[in-house]
Amino acid sequence: MELLETLNWVIPSLPLSDSLEDISRQCCNQIEDYLGVVLTADENVSPQWASRQQLAKTVLAAVIDLQTGISTANKEKTQKIQTLHPDLRRLLSGVNAYATGGLLHFVSKHVLGLYDQKIFTASAPQLLLVPENIMAAAVKLDVDVEPFFKWVLLHETVHATQYQLAPWLREEIQTRVIAISNTKAREQRRQALGELTALMSVIEGQAEHMMDAAAQPLLTADQVIHLRRQRTTVAENQHWLLKLLNPTRAKLKQYQQGKTFCDHLAAADDGAENLLKLLSAPEALPSPEELEHPKLWLQRL
Repeated sequence: MELLETLNWVIPSLPLSDSLEDISRQCCNQIEDYLGVVLTADENVSPQWASRQQLAKTVLAAVIDLQTGISTANKEKTQKIQTLHPDLRRLLSGVNAYATGGLLHFVSKHVLGLYDQKIFTASAPQLLLVPENIMAAAVKLDVDVEPFFKWVLLHETVHATQYQLAPWLREEIQTRVIAISNTKAREQRRQALGELTALMSVIEGQAEHMMDAAAQPLLTADQVIHLRRQRTTVAENQHWLLKLLNPTRAKLKQYQQGKTFCDHLAAADDGAENLLKLLSAPEALPSPEELEHPKLWLQRL
């Protein structure tokens, strides 16, 4: 960490016709119009350019925050590391360095943008964009850089909006992470991990849904259609927390399920208001069963 602090990273620029601030404001306007909400200027998180190294440093700090939070919670319960769920024990064991190294390598090469909200530490959030990765992905996908960048920024701005509209989200993630560490029985662990995955799938699913539904006129209809075809590749940008805790599962399917769930809610009566209901309280979040069967959530809410 100290070495990273001493280095000055060169951040390449993207060929954009508008400033980052202007495009960010356009994204906020699209989200506000679609959801029917108004966010004050003070609530908006200003995006920042970041190098791959700076992104890795940010995720490492988030992993340390997670490690410290879990360790503190389990000390309060006088649990030993050996009694923790194997997925979480990785964070507190020698395997931690290997798993974290693999995570940071993945993040530095693949993640295009990141809304960084620490789970256990009350710190100011950041919205980071990695031009080197965005440019590389645009070339790989054979898409124009500027609309692709706007699509990515819209996605990350949705995440910022979620935490603004639902300030309880961070504490709810804390609760579900700790629930995994406090559970020994295999079936209970599976259920706890399912609850966390359902929450993260909704967070990602909302952003995926709005990348399509709220993109115009920020992007043209043809640009949205073309980019939508690349969704499988773009979805490599998975949430680092689930990738670390549950690296063996096919989270792409789970995130697709989150988007399908949000698509269903938006197409039902009340439309986008249903997406706001999801953020109204922890009790409004879907269970894993409701995530798979959206009609059950609509009947309950």
